[in-house]
Amino acid sequence: MGKSSCYLGYSFHYGVFFGLLLLFCKGLCEGDVVRSTYMQRYAAMGTREEVVLPDGSKVWLNAGTLLVYPSSFISESRNVYIAGEGFFEVSKDKEHPFIVTTNHLELEVLGTTFNISAYPDNNQIMATLETGRLQVKVNKQPEKYFLEPNDQLIYTPSTGIVQQHKVNAVSHSDWRMGGLFFGNVPFNDVLHTLERVYGVKFHVRTSIYQNQSLRVHFNRNESLEQVLQIIKILVPGIEYEIVGKDIYLR
Repeated sequence: MGKSSCYLGYSFHYGVFFGLLLLFCKGLCEGDVVRSTYMQRYAAMGTREEVVLPDGSKVWLNAGTLLVYPSSFISESRNVYIAGEGFFEVSKDKEHPFIVTTNHLELEVLGTTFNISAYPDNNQIMATLETGRLQVKVNKQPEKYFLEPNDQLIYTPSTGIVQQHKVNAVSHSDWRMGGLFFGNVPFNDVLHTLERVYGVKFHVRTSIYQNQSLRVHFNRNESLEQVLQIIKILVPGIEYEIVGKDIYLR
């Protein structure tokens, strides 16, 4: 018998995702006449996208990310939904707060720059503030968390634990320029990120690395081979084999 393997290929859980999306749109439209259509932008695996919203705000989408937003902001707040990772540069408008909804978090700002990483298959959801001020609510709970520049909030859905600490915020948005930063990130989440960025599939043939975390900053536009060589140094004993778009770890 050969060794068992676990495939870590990234995919949207469409049933869950569209259920959340319907709840999001219902929340936007309840009590109002729907006067705006909804747009969606998706950054495919191995790509990044830049989107300009109706109010002039800009959003950079990382690979494998979906953004849903109205064709015009007509309500009291400017609401968008994201599944994946995005960097937001929000236009200031004190009369109309800007609200970003993910599968677990709701972020409210007036005008600021921040990064949100909320992929459905990752173990952690992270909100990182560069400038301005950010208010975060978790799973529609009444408690609010307030972030100042260089604050990061990490939510782990499996445990319900919320952590808040200081970081170098610009490192967490370096992906916009082709860099990769992992700040004590679970090993499986690192692999999911590499799958999206490089358009590959990882097959893990051992469970000894599942509790491993990595803290590393890769230079911009490094090749996958270079990234794997560095991971091999950081994780003693790990071996890999590249077969086309498939990568086997043991």
